[in-house]
Order: sequence, then structure tokens, then C-alpha cells
Amino acid sequence: MSETSPVRVDNPRLLRGRVNFTDDVHLDRIVPAVFVPSSMVHAEIFSI
Repeated sequence: MSETSPVRVDNPRLLRGRVNFTDDVHLDRIVPAVFVPSSMVHAEIFSI
């Protein structure tokens, strides 16, 4: 039984670090947001 690693084909831009990730994008006047899971699965929101 011969197990070989699959041939990996990576994008050259990724290997050279020449891509933009979501964390690299800086926009003016953006408010950060955090999403938190609710402890009430099917609760109705009446006010915030």
C-alpha cells in the first residue's frame, strides 16, 4: 500500500504575499461589529 501526498497547486500570489485579505482592507468611517450567538434559539426581539 503506497500512500503519497497529493500534489499541491498554490496560487503564486499567495506564496509571495501579494494578495489582500479581509483584515488588510481599511475603509474610512467603518464601525466594527461583533456577532454573538443567542442563548435563546427562536426568541423574538422586541427592542434593542
